[in-house]
Amino acid sequence: MAPLFVQRKISLTRNKFRSFFEAYKFHDDCTIRDEEYDAVYVWEKFLVDIETKKFPAITFETVLHFMTGMDSEPPSGFIPPLKVNFFAPSNEEEQCYPYAQVCDNAIYLPRGRRDCQPLLVEAVQFE
Repeated sequence: MAPLFVQRKISLTRNKFRSFFEAYKFHDDCTIRDEEYDAVYVWEKFLVDIETKKFPAITFETVLHFMTGMDSEPPSGFIPPLKVNFFAPSNEEEQCYPYAQVCDNAIYLPRGRRDCQPLLVEAVQFE
């Protein structure tokens, strides 16, 4: 007889990981929205790079833990769903580390910074 209430841990794929998220919500102002598109491009490229194992130390479980404090999906799913939010860097020269808020299941990416992927990698690796 199989045990009840036991969740088997499975490796996450990019598609499964993305299924935890609600749709992106972009700003109404087209200039700000374009900067948010840049941030989403960096995020999506980061997910592809994880899938192709460009960063051996980072897995989807690692990113999930960075964002939620959990390394697997809870049996009842994520409430609230995971989301990507954006913030405005205070100036062009500032290193803007992406950050997460575990209580909101959210990651915050800097707007308009196509050069922030190394900072994203560093933030997730050394949380």
